[in-house]
Amino acid sequence: FKRMKGITVIGNGINDENKIIGLEEEKIKTIREYFDIVLIEGDGSRGLPIKAPEKHEPVIPSFSSIVIGVIGIDSLYKTINQQNIFRLDRFCTITGSKIGDLLDEYKIAKFITSKEGLFKGAPDDSRKIVVINKVDDEEKKALAKKIFDLVQYEFAISSVKFGIFERWR
Repeated sequence: FKRMKGITVIGNGINDENKIIGLEEEKIKTIREYFDIVLIEGDGSRGLPIKAPEKHEPVIPSFSSIVIGVIGIDSLYKTINQQNIFRLDRFCTITGSKIGDLLDEYKIAKFITSKEGLFKGAPDDSRKIVVINKVDDEEKKALAKKIFDLVQYEFAISSVKFGIFERWR
C-alpha cells in the first residue's frame, strides 16, 4: 500500500446479501497506517431504528478510539416489537422491557448506558458518541432532547435526508 487520498473501501469480498465482508482485526491493524481515518461499519440493523447486539456482536477492534452508536428517533414511543427493534429478545433482556411495552426515552437511555447495550464491546478508553438519526424537524429535535437529558455520553443529532449534523455534547 501507499498513502491513499480520497475514500477507499476495503473488504474480504461481497456476501450473498450484497454486503461487504469485513476484515479481521489483524488485517485492519496492518493497513490503518496508510489512512488518516479508518471507519469501520460494525453492525447492521436490517433497516430498523434500533438494534440490540447479540452476545457475539458487535466486533469492535480493540484499538478503536471512537465508537459511534446510532439510534433512529423513529423508535421513540413505538411499541416494543419486531417491526421496530432488531434482535427484540436481546433488547428486552438488556432493558428489562416486555414485548408490547412502549419504547420511551427511559428504555432507550437504559439501552444506551447498559454494558450489554449500544456500546457493548467498545474499548473502555474509547470515546463513545450517541447519534440520534432521522431528526428532521423541531418536533423530533425535542424528542431527541428527552434522550439527551438522560445520558452523559457525547451526543449528536443527524438527518441524512436533510444533511443535518449537530453536536450537542
